[in-house]
Amino acid sequence: MTARIQRRSIFPSFGGYDGARMTRKFIYSRFRPFRTYRDEDNDCFTSCAFSANDDALMFGTSSGEIQIYNLESGEKEMSSRCHNSAVTRCEPSRDGKLLLTSSTWRSPLSVLWSVGTAVELKCPFENDYHVEFSKMSQDRVVGTKEHSAAIYDVSTGQELLTLKNDEMANNYNRNQATFNPTDDLVLSDGILWDVRARNPIHKFDKFNANISGVFHPNGLEIVSNSEIWDIRTFHLLHTVSALDQCQIIFNHIGDVIYGAIIEEEEDSTAIEDHVKSPFGSSIRTFDASDYSNIATIDIKKNIFGLCTDKSDCYLAIIENQVVSRDEYASESICRLYEVGRSKVDDDDDDDDEDEDEEDNDMDATDDDDEDLDEDSTDDDEEEHDDDDRNSSSDYYDIPTEEEEDEEGDGDEEDGDEEEEDVDVDGNEDDEDDDEDVLFSLNDGSTSSFH
Repeated sequence: MTARIQRRSIFPSFGGYDGARMTRKFIYSRFRPFRTYRDEDNDCFTSCAFSANDDALMFGTSSGEIQIYNLESGEKEMSSRCHNSAVTRCEPSRDGKLLLTSSTWRSPLSVLWSVGTAVELKCPFENDYHVEFSKMSQDRVVGTKEHSAAIYDVSTGQELLTLKNDEMANNYNRNQATFNPTDDLVLSDGILWDVRARNPIHKFDKFNANISGVFHPNGLEIVSNSEIWDIRTFHLLHTVSALDQCQIIFNHIGDVIYGAIIEEEEDSTAIEDHVKSPFGSSIRTFDASDYSNIATIDIKKNIFGLCTDKSDCYLAIIENQVVSRDEYASESICRLYEVGRSKVDDDDDDDDEDEDEEDNDMDATDDDDEDLDEDSTDDDEEEHDDDDRNSSSDYYDIPTEEEEDEEGDGDEEDGDEEEEDVDVDGNEDDEDDDEDVLFSLNDGSTSSFH
């Protein structure tokens, strides 16, 4: 088995050495706009998420609504008022029966909804401005309020555990508590917590004022803004300056990172960061194995949210045109991109189709020309045969009936032997003529006449 696994990474049929990394670099550097979604009431999109089975897109709006659009047709399937302020986050459960939403202000800040034919309130979280499901079983919800975190039971809505330590707090401005992939650990405000022991394990150094960090899908690293920490040794592994002040998400496989500065309505410094940062209106993709940069995609608009589907084939980005701080967004759309395809590929496909059509037209023209050439050749051959026949009659100088009678009268005085000789010679000449004519008909050429 070891030999087979080693051959997979070395043999050219599997991409050669570092073939998987080169494949990721090729795929996640190409994005083709596929479809655009707009609200009929000119409402502003503020968050987005794919449905559980990836057949619909969920949008949170600035008016507090949750709107669901069909992914293929682009038509709105459902709309429901969930909050009285802008929806900053929406996350459906894996089975599609539950939905978590968060808003900017006015209690309850976050709510757990039951999704069926309609959206029904299941459990409110009054003061938690950010909530998300546990990663493995999704039987718990972790909520964030300032520098503390709370864990709730999904079925009952009761608070199971509060994670807070005032002495160790880092006081991040945008703290968002999150579970690790196995749901044993929680990272909140730069502090690593053991859920079972209910004690803090380690406090990571603070290098920025806003972003506390997230777990890497491999469960061994923490990405805190531009710093990469090793969970096993708590040592700083890497510093990726391009990730500074970027909200990041991983693709479903966990081998690619999407990073972008996320704009928020109530944060006045977000627009300032957008103006200062060279990547304020662009998305960067990174290889999650070594954090190397793959590509930079310029959106040319303010990015308010992004999400990927489970197949990693589509990327949805909310693009809002912000004119000033007083105006939330003058234009708001969600653009769906196909991952791994670019506009150049489509142009090449169109060119190939045009070339095929031109080749077909050329083939048809060549066929017509060949038919015309064959017809003209046949006509020339027929005319040539007629000329040959006429010339052959002139060459042999076939006598007329009057000439034959005169010759017969002049030869009556000759003997019978001479007549027999003449008849014999005439028959032989006729036979020779017949052979020549028959030969010319079978051969089809004029060279047989002598």
